[in-house]
Formats: sequence, C-alpha cells, structure tokens
Amino acid sequence: MIEYIKQDKKYDYFVITDDDFIVNKNILDVMIDIMVTNNICLAQPSRSLLGEAGHPITRQIPNLKFRFTNFVEIGPLFIIRNDLLTKIPLYLEDSPQGFGYDLIWFEMIKKYKTKFAIIDCCIASHGMRKVGETYNHASYQNMKKKLLKNYPSIKFMENYDSEGRTIKSWPVDKKYL
Repeated sequence: MIEYIKQDKKYDYFVITDDDFIVNKNILDVMIDIMVTNNICLAQPSRSLLGEAGHPITRQIPNLKFRFTNFVEIGPLFIIRNDLLTKIPLYLEDSPQGFGYDLIWFEMIKKYKTKFAIIDCCIASHGMRKVGETYNHASYQNMKKKLLKNYPSIKFMENYDSEGRTIKSWPVDKKYL
C-alpha cells in the first residue's frame, strides 16, 4: 500500500488517520488550503485542550491560525504532501506501527528546507478510547526506543515564527533518547 501511495502522482496530498478521534466538519479543506497557501508539506491539527495529547507542543494555541514546527505527531491525523513521500518513511521494520517516526522525520528532511506545521484553527480530539487500550503500550514504547537508536532524531520540539526564530521549545522525553 505504501509503495502504491508513493507512486501515485494524481494526488497532491494524502491524509493519514487513526480510527479514534473527532474533528470539526471542514477540517481537511481548511488544513489543505493553509498548507497550499504557506507551502507546508506536513501538518496536523492541534489537539483539543480537553482531550488526550501525548505531547504538549500539539495542544491548541487559541487565536492562532497555525504555527511552524519541527514536530508533527504521527496520529491521530496528519496530512502529507506527495513530494515528501519519497523523503521520509511511512514504514520502518524497527517500529512497524509508526511509534517514533515523528521524532525522526524533521531530521531526515531538514536539508530540503521543508515546512511542518500544527494548524491551531483545526482541532482534533483524540480520546474515544484509552491510550494503549488496543495494543501493548510498553511494547510500542520499546520499539520507539529501538528506532531512535538507529536514526537521528530531534532533541527539542519547537515552534517557529515565519522567520524561523524559535518561539517555544520542549525537550523530548529523555526516556527515548
């Protein structure tokens, strides 16, 4: 499936989702419009202030349309521009479910001067079921650790302004490094 997606040139963007989240009605149209207008290649909606959020950087910042970042979480929803598919992996043997990819993607492509963003005017609530309810959370965290030993990863999750200056920074949890 992933190889087919990489070869499919008739779509400019691909939407990758989990199965346990809630979003506002026109989220895809709004996100893709912002991505096209601002030349963003990878983006996610912000996370609801009330629901589950694995990383503080993903929480919505009220009254902000979007922000550039070096971190886009692999779930519950992200949109990727077609040309980025040949530069970052969507599947790796070290972590087949994707745990940790979001920490290595930016390092893999920063030489291309691509833009990642969290879209704050679009919100996803990820909490229809408890984290780890359908899988062994500890096992997947171990996969993430293994992956991060084999690939360069970001050490800080950062938000940037349009000039590339850091606005706010969060250290990546040391248990993964």
